[in-house]
Amino acid sequence: MGIWMQKKEINGKHGNLTIAFFDTEGFAASNISESYDAKIFAVSTLISSLLLYNSVKIIDQSDIDYLEVLARRTKLFALHSQVSTQKWKTMTFNHDLLTFPPLIWIVQDFVQSATDSQKWLQNLMESHFRENDEYEISLLSIFKSIDCHTMFLPAVQKSLLRDLSKVSEHDLTEEYKAEREDLEQKIYDLLVPKEKEGRPMTGTEMASLIRILVEAANNGSLTSIPSRWDSFVRNLITTAIVDCATYYRSVLESFDEALPPKEMQDLHRATEQKSYEMLAQLLLGYGIRVNEARDALGKKIEKYSKIIQRYNERKISLMITQIRNEIEEEFDKNLYHISLPHPSVQYQKIIEKLLVELPKRYQKMIIDYVDEQRLEEECSLINRSLILHARSYQTKNYKAFLEEMETAADTSFRLVHSAMDEFVTCLTTTDMEDKISELIQMYNESFVEGCSKSRDEEIFAIYKLRYEKLLMSKIGELREKNLRLLKEKLSSGVEVSALKIVKVVVKLPQHDLNKLLDLKGKAIIREFSEEFADYKDSSQFHSSLKILHEKLQNNIEKRLKDNEKAYMKKIEGPLKRAKKLALISANKFLTSFSLRKYIEAIILECLNEGETETWDLNLKENIIKNFMDADPDIVWEFQLRDGYYSWLIGNIEWLLWTIGWRDY
Repeated sequence: MGIWMQKKEINGKHGNLTIAFFDTEGFAASNISESYDAKIFAVSTLISSLLLYNSVKIIDQSDIDYLEVLARRTKLFALHSQVSTQKWKTMTFNHDLLTFPPLIWIVQDFVQSATDSQKWLQNLMESHFRENDEYEISLLSIFKSIDCHTMFLPAVQKSLLRDLSKVSEHDLTEEYKAEREDLEQKIYDLLVPKEKEGRPMTGTEMASLIRILVEAANNGSLTSIPSRWDSFVRNLITTAIVDCATYYRSVLESFDEALPPKEMQDLHRATEQKSYEMLAQLLLGYGIRVNEARDALGKKIEKYSKIIQRYNERKISLMITQIRNEIEEEFDKNLYHISLPHPSVQYQKIIEKLLVELPKRYQKMIIDYVDEQRLEEECSLINRSLILHARSYQTKNYKAFLEEMETAADTSFRLVHSAMDEFVTCLTTTDMEDKISELIQMYNESFVEGCSKSRDEEIFAIYKLRYEKLLMSKIGELREKNLRLLKEKLSSGVEVSALKIVKVVVKLPQHDLNKLLDLKGKAIIREFSEEFADYKDSSQFHSSLKILHEKLQNNIEKRLKDNEKAYMKKIEGPLKRAKKLALISANKFLTSFSLRKYIEAIILECLNEGETETWDLNLKENIIKNFMDADPDIVWEFQLRDGYYSWLIGNIEWLLWTIGWRDY
């Protein structure tokens, strides 16, 4: 190991001391590995109580980074050397090894302006920029203290600078000499014994420590600690893998729209191959590590591929949904602008055309993005959706036809109602049928005119028949109204005609009066028939004529009775005398029949005298009969003779009277 040791006795502030100077090789010599340099630095640092670190001309960022890496590796080495060395297994762990000595950083051949080298180094380390800010450990926290000492050029002539071993004290520059003396004084001021557990280390302990550290270095305790080159290679490989994986991901994620699975697979393979090629170029010459890096890159690509494929599948689903919505919107757009109602046959042809064209277009747009099963499901879905849309529009068209027909029917019914409201007089059967035909024609013309779009539809005939039934119901109401008016008119005519018989003069002989009333009744019937001849075909006319006959007959009978009463009043005196005579002998008769016949004979005999002698016999008999039926005394006598026996005797008397056996 390239470490030289020299001993010197001095008398310092700590008394007489023996100083051991350790001189090492410089770093980065030819045919020397970085691991070797690290071993030299580690052993030198761990056995020293003051560490002098030389650099030339300037301290830059790489110098600070390199020294920091060496210091960290040395700490790890100190730990590993104690843990792995057999001799230390029975000894107490030396924590002092993990505490670094003070550091004097000597910058030789320094020609820059720096009035305070210590402050200059302090500022340099504090302003030191790290590419990785994940840790905060720095030289200021590793070494017990850090001092900086700059030294000017030892000589100014090129020939002397080529081989400083030949330079005499006389050839050295004054600045160099002064700065060298300052350095010597600084070293003497900072000198302290190497300690172990708070006390100066003995020579035996120092020798044992050196032996342990050297054996640990030679046995590879430092090899397990990554070298700067290994770290660089590892970082390079890691960075290359990350960069190639990032390239793969950025290419596959550069498409905002969904990609067909086959295109995505082709892009994946091409980009994967390109990523492997880029990795091989970046790691050219790294041997087996290229294969390891390729495997690591493959795992990342596989992970990214699954994520991107899932994301692409979601984009495909969203795209298909959007396309389906656009197809449905186009279907609606093609039908929405059509004014309803529209002829059903033409409307159906338009819908059928859309139901053929749009699913085909939908299939063409998504066929590259789905497999056969998904394609079949999507086509079935769009077909069902469009059919539902079609049914909705067909229903709207159907309702529009109904609305048109209902509007036309309402308008037509209003015309009919208006005409019916004007109908205030009764019509004959013929006129009524003509009026009905006129209303039906009016309705049909208005309805057909209002159904300009629906009259050629199949449903037109069905609904026309339905509305015609409603119309006939209204016509029925009109007939009933006309019938009611006709009844009222005929009834009024009957009443007026029937009252005409009442005006006939009374107090005529009964026979003459009867004949006169009969002739008058026939005349009234004839006048009535002539007056209402227009209605002779109606049943109401014949019913009214029959009623008129009955009323006239009743009035004739009433006139006859009134005539009889007038005559009776005229012969009231004779009748009372005849009654008195008859009732005197009433007890002689056992039956009402014999009594009646007796009274009739008495009264008739009285009427055959004087003015009444010339009256008509029928008139006399009617007067007698009415008188006996109206007189309470005579009626009483008749009632006294009612009974089974009287009834039987009376019938026998009647029978004998009819054959002329007795004359009462």
